[in-house]
Amino acid sequence: MKNLYRQAIYSYRGLFGWLSWQGYISAIVFRPALNMAIYALVGRFALKPEAAGPIIVGLAAYQMPYVVFGGIANCVTRDRMFGTLQFTYVSRGSRAVTYLSKGIMHFPNALLVVAIGLASAWGFLGLSFAHANWPVLVVTSLVIALSSTAAALLIGNFGIIINDWSTAYG
Repeated sequence: MKNLYRQAIYSYRGLFGWLSWQGYISAIVFRPALNMAIYALVGRFALKPEAAGPIIVGLAAYQMPYVVFGGIANCVTRDRMFGTLQFTYVSRGSRAVTYLSKGIMHFPNALLVVAIGLASAWGFLGLSFAHANWPVLVVTSLVIALSSTAAALLIGNFGIIINDWSTAYG
């Protein structure tokens, strides 16, 4: 377990190209909050006030794969670009641990994005979540984050083949 955690930290810090506090804050905090504001205002004023709630929950679910796919596919593709993939092939360590560790640090980012998005919708726009089914919301957020992590690891493999994670991402 210690080896998995160590590899997750090193692959996140070494292969994740956007890791700076400015990029992290803008991608994990500001972007979800602004997306919530934009779509809530569109839902509230273009449709009707009651339409904003389902739009916000759907957008919160959408933002998780958006953040996770780019981050993990970036890490997996950079494994080849930076020349560290060859060392994975010849090492005596578990390749499965190395592969799965690339997604561990991005999983909490997905949960943080949905929490910040829903909190900003509540705080800035006054949307009420009084009638929300919180256990279902938490379980679906966990399932979406986990499935997004697994799908991003798969898409990252295609990024290794075609040398560009953004082409595989689209």
